[in-house]
Amino acid sequence: MAKHNYVCFSCRTVRRADPNEFDADAEGQSPRCQHCSEPMQWAGNQAEPPKRSDRKTWARWSNISRFAACDVRGWGFPYFMKMNSLLKGGRVVKEIISENPAERTWIEIVLNAGGHELHRLLRTSPCPPEKASFNLRYATFDRVDIDNHFDPDDSKVGNYICIPSISALDDFLKKQNLTLEDFDFESAVADYPG
Repeated sequence: MAKHNYVCFSCRTVRRADPNEFDADAEGQSPRCQHCSEPMQWAGNQAEPPKRSDRKTWARWSNISRFAACDVRGWGFPYFMKMNSLLKGGRVVKEIISENPAERTWIEIVLNAGGHELHRLLRTSPCPPEKASFNLRYATFDRVDIDNHFDPDDSKVGNYICIPSISALDDFLKKQNLTLEDFDFESAVADYPG
C-alpha cells in the first residue's frame, strides 16, 4: 500500500507512513509528531509538502486549515495549493458533464476581490483566509467553438454566485459532490475559454 503524508503544522514536519501502521479509524488516530508528540494531520499522498525552512508557506497552510469546513484529514496538499492560488487571486476550474452533448460546461472559482482594500492588498500579499470570499459560476460554451478555436459565445456563462468564506465554499462543493482538489488551475486547462 502507498505511504501517505502526515504533517505537524507546529513543527513543520512531515512523516510518510502506511495508514495500516496504526489504527486510523479509532477516533482519528494518526502518527504522533516525533518533536512535539501531537497527533499529525493526514495530508494525502499526491504531492510533496513545502520545505521545512519555508515558514511562510507552512504558516499559510496552517491558517487555511483553521478556516476550512471539512476535516483536514479529508484533503491533502493539492487542496492547500489550490486554496493558496485562490487567495493570491488565481482561478480554478472544473469541467462537469453538460446536459447537452453539443456543449461543454465548467465551474469556475475566483477570489472575490471586489473591495478596494482587498484588491490593493493582493498586489503585495495573498488574501488572509479569514477575509476570503469567492465568486463561483457555471460557464457553458458550444463544443464546436472550442474544438475549432473560435471566439466562444459567452451568452451561456452564468452570473457569479458569492460564497462568503472558505468553509462556505467547502460546504457548497460538498453538496455538488466535489472538493477543491477536483479543480484544476486555469492555466493548466487549455480548452477552457473563460
